[in-house]
Amino acid sequence: MDDQSPRSVSADDGAQWIRQSVHLVAKRPWPFVLVAMLGPALTALMLRLPLWDTPVPGLGHWLALLGTVTCYGLPLTVSTTLACALARAVDHDRAPRVADLLRKDVLRLLLRSALFLFALLLQAFIALALILALVQAPSGGRSAASIWSGPDPGFGLSGTILGTELGMGGGLLLVMQLLVAFFVVPLHLFREIPLYVAWRVSFHALQKNPWLGPGVGLIGVALMILSQVEVLAYLVQVLALPFPAVCGCLIYVGWREVFDKRGDEQAAERYQAVA
Repeated sequence: MDDQSPRSVSADDGAQWIRQSVHLVAKRPWPFVLVAMLGPALTALMLRLPLWDTPVPGLGHWLALLGTVTCYGLPLTVSTTLACALARAVDHDRAPRVADLLRKDVLRLLLRSALFLFALLLQAFIALALILALVQAPSGGRSAASIWSGPDPGFGLSGTILGTELGMGGGLLLVMQLLVAFFVVPLHLFREIPLYVAWRVSFHALQKNPWLGPGVGLIGVALMILSQVEVLAYLVQVLALPFPAVCGCLIYVGWREVFDKRGDEQAAERYQAVA
């Protein structure tokens, strides 16, 4: 078997990934603290944009849903992608430098990866809102026309910014599990292979490690439920702030353990040939 192919690891090994992710954060915490603060800060700024208050005839509440996922989901995917990139630098005992992150090629990779995750998240929320509207139509007496007006304005929201971001994070993990996209971001970031090729390789890796999909999905469902339980509001605040940093590290650790740690350049050439 090719040393650069995805490897099969046991579920017992996978159970240690969260511990390893927390260790990476603790090893050099300040970059990850800044990444964790980036999400809520960007969300607060985006919520102030007057665009989301502009009435659009015919769209009903769909603009509100778009605004919700954009204002909360986009900062989340940016933070998670950035944390994934930082995790590799910390794991190799390199101090992350702002100058490295501001390089044009690095920014392009980070932006593509973040937008890829955001596209998955947005489509998942739109699909879920439409399914719920169709299911509730017969029992709630809603007409077909009212279904297309969109979901309730509070769909996907919880009482706080951090609570909503944790729910979005759970949704992100769930959709990554459903679309076997767990390894797409690190493959694109670290091997610079096209996203569609990375998706195929990610699917191959999850075929070899079928326990990973349900594990990620169950964590995602749990986080979505937690974000909607008012009694657990304080716990949600504690979990939500470090979530993007730990999630990004978890994605990196999973990639590191499932794929060979050596020969990144040769692997990039091999997967480019697949394209």
